[in-house]
Amino acid sequence: MNEITRIHLAQTPLNIEVVAKKELEKYLAAIKATLHADDDTLREIEARIAELLAERGVVGEKVITSPDVAAIKEQLGAPGEFVDEQETEEQVVIANAGKRLMRDQERGVLGGVLAGIGAYTGIDPIWVRLIAIVLAFLSFGTVLLIYIVLWIAVPAAKTAADKLQMSGRHVTLASIKEQSEAGVESNEGMKPLVVVLRVLMGIGFVCVAIGALVMTGFAVTAVGMYMTTDAQTLVNAWLIAAFVLAVVSGLLFMTLNSLLAYAAFAWRFTKRMVIATVVIVAAGLIAFGIAAGLGMFGGRTLETSIDELTHTEKVQLDQLAGVQNIISHNKGVPIQYKVTGGQPYAEFKIVSKDNKMPKWNAARSGDTLELTVKDIQDESCQNGMWHNLCIDTVSVTIYGPALSKIESREGRFDYTATNQENLEVTTQPDTTIALGGGTISKVHANVAKDSIFDGEDAAILNGDIKVGDNASVSLGVLANLALVMPEGCPANSKAEVSIQRVTNLTKANTSVSQSDEIDENCTTIRIQEPISLNE
Repeated sequence: MNEITRIHLAQTPLNIEVVAKKELEKYLAAIKATLHADDDTLREIEARIAELLAERGVVGEKVITSPDVAAIKEQLGAPGEFVDEQETEEQVVIANAGKRLMRDQERGVLGGVLAGIGAYTGIDPIWVRLIAIVLAFLSFGTVLLIYIVLWIAVPAAKTAADKLQMSGRHVTLASIKEQSEAGVESNEGMKPLVVVLRVLMGIGFVCVAIGALVMTGFAVTAVGMYMTTDAQTLVNAWLIAAFVLAVVSGLLFMTLNSLLAYAAFAWRFTKRMVIATVVIVAAGLIAFGIAAGLGMFGGRTLETSIDELTHTEKVQLDQLAGVQNIISHNKGVPIQYKVTGGQPYAEFKIVSKDNKMPKWNAARSGDTLELTVKDIQDESCQNGMWHNLCIDTVSVTIYGPALSKIESREGRFDYTATNQENLEVTTQPDTTIALGGGTISKVHANVAKDSIFDGEDAAILNGDIKVGDNASVSLGVLANLALVMPEGCPANSKAEVSIQRVTNLTKANTSVSQSDEIDENCTTIRIQEPISLNE
């Protein structure tokens, strides 16, 4: 029966016989005195001794005995022999020069996988990194997954013996000391570059995390606003589940970037952190994928519900017979006017669970018809971002004779012609008139400030257009265009005129030299296909 005690070698706790402990202490003291080894070198030697004991089965509660110490001395060699016969390296070889693939964290940028591969193959890590970057693009990111797997599976070269074996060098007492000292110098040399890199990476990950949090919060707020409208009755369980999973994926994305930011600032990425990263990425992708699928299904279900609430009302408009001019008031209600023959009529497309009809009025005076249509939505929908999805929506399509004059005093008015000579267009502030098609020989337009005239979809041969402050005009291909533009305007209120192509552009009866962008006092003219005056 022998007395035992407790020691630790390189922070590895072990049981040892008292006699064996004295022998081991004497042996380590001799190594220190002979090699003039510092604490770091002794720590590396202790780590190697712990590895050799583990190979002999001395792990857990097993006890180190005198024969174990003798075996270690035989494998490591006697310090005196090392000093006297340094050239006989076989006497002090701790391990054969067999290579091991390990992660080189000392020369690595992230997990040290590529630096370890470089040490194992004898290739400069820079070339290994360049090859990995190229393969990452060619494999559409598959190499990144392989990198993560290797990060988890391949052990790190922590001790000097590990670093020597990683490059296939003989593990000797002298080489352990040399590697330990070189490792300290290497870390100091890399420190400035590492600090800059981790700070930049950390800031980037923090910005992405904040962006993900802001976007998730915005989505929650927007959906909360939507649920306060009457349209919330259309929301189905599929859309709710999709939204919840989308929020979860957003929070997981934020958590992932927060974890990466911490790893970058602390410049440490343990296996536990790698596993957490993989779990977060997998959970986020699964949640996002399911959310996308549920959202598509819920969207189709929502469309079906809207279709069930949609009905069309056809109303005869005898007042339109012989009308030449229309004045439109239609805030919140899209009105399309299509030129056609036959009896004039209006078609109201209504989405309403109560079969509501909008209030409308058509008052005629001579050859002018003043048309007023009021929205049937509640105010929360009229003024919100969810106008197109709200219940109680209405759109109007009018079929009638060709018009010679259109004036929009409120809202938007779309006019689709067939083939006519002249059309006069007048917009009031904050209104829109759009030409949906047809051929018009000449258009006279007075586009008031803060209003829009869109004539891109119509074939206009000649245009005579006056634009106001901050107005917007869009045109297709014209033969001639005469512009009247303001000479003075408030700051930041320049009008914009966009033209695809025009043969002759004039201002105040003077031809204007064309270019991609013409900057006047209060108007910017953009021409997609400018032509010179000589063409």
